[in-house]
Amino acid sequence: MLNFKQINPIGIDLTDQALYAAQFQSTRQGKVVGHLWRQRLEEGAIGGEPDEDLIPVLKRVAKALRFKGKQVNLHLPERHMNCFLVSFDLGADENIEEAIARECRRSLSFPLEEAVVDYASLMESPKKKRRYKVALVAVRRDTVEAYLALTRKAGLSVGVIDLQLSSLLRLHQYLFKLSNNPVVLCNVDDTTTLLSVVTKQRILAQRQIHWGIQPIKKRLIANLELSEDDQAADMLARYGLMHEKLTTATGKPPAGPVDEEDSDLVVYRTLFRLLSPYVEELIHELYQITGYVRSEMEAAQFEEIVLYGWASGFNYLDQYIQKRLNIPTKAVNPMAKLSWRVDAADLEDMAGSPFGPALGLAVRNVSWL
Repeated sequence: MLNFKQINPIGIDLTDQALYAAQFQSTRQGKVVGHLWRQRLEEGAIGGEPDEDLIPVLKRVAKALRFKGKQVNLHLPERHMNCFLVSFDLGADENIEEAIARECRRSLSFPLEEAVVDYASLMESPKKKRRYKVALVAVRRDTVEAYLALTRKAGLSVGVIDLQLSSLLRLHQYLFKLSNNPVVLCNVDDTTTLLSVVTKQRILAQRQIHWGIQPIKKRLIANLELSEDDQAADMLARYGLMHEKLTTATGKPPAGPVDEEDSDLVVYRTLFRLLSPYVEELIHELYQITGYVRSEMEAAQFEEIVLYGWASGFNYLDQYIQKRLNIPTKAVNPMAKLSWRVDAADLEDMAGSPFGPALGLAVRNVSWL
């Protein structure tokens, strides 16, 4: 039975540039988005080690009237997370935990005794018994304790610290259904992008790359003499890479009529020339990670590439990637897939923001809270 008095946790996604917070509300129709909140962070707040400059930002979450309760699920900035995939053979007198500790000692740049370690997926090889492949994550223990102390000072209680990929995967499973075929999940943030390849049961590959929406906006602002980020965002949403669609294979405008005026065609072409070299860097990274999975997984048939985050505000990015990689690709705005509470019209301006990981955190209930 659904408990309508249950208070869902607040999902807080911390990046180096911003804090994103989300919370679901339980209704008779199921869970709906209860509240969203975002805050740009000053350089001192999170640019280095955990700092008390972050406390006032967290207090705004704790005091926000639309957020219910003080229980939160938390993402630490990705630079603190050491994520790696390892394969190992289990020794005759060795258990899984001992083998993971052995591999961590080999892979970590700091002592295992100073680390908090968990694994996101664990799979035994179908070809060789007692051979495993595991996705590990490790964080310095003093870093975890520092963030827990900051949240306590802000009046919040942390139920779980999660991995961004785990939250994105949880959100994707909430919105769609995963099959046994590999799916590429991407989350485009301000300056970084999370790339991962997953199936229903496994994490096959993951990496964080220095590719994001902010350098694209800066390129448009500099070359088109725009005055602010919002103008660059509007250009991406309206034009993006649509020049690719409006031209034929010869690179000339199509013979038939085009809805846009000739001046717009010039803008389409100009933006394409500015954006396509940068997008090719992302395509190269996608080619690399899918090539790795193909080398590890016989007859891998990729089901699709799914783009979250700022990608939903980049016109024709998904179709351009699909044409280049020949893998079905779609950009997803999770806010268009979820139900909202009835008085949430004031949150519509946040719909294009990268709330995916925060929503994936918020949908995770912690049984002991």
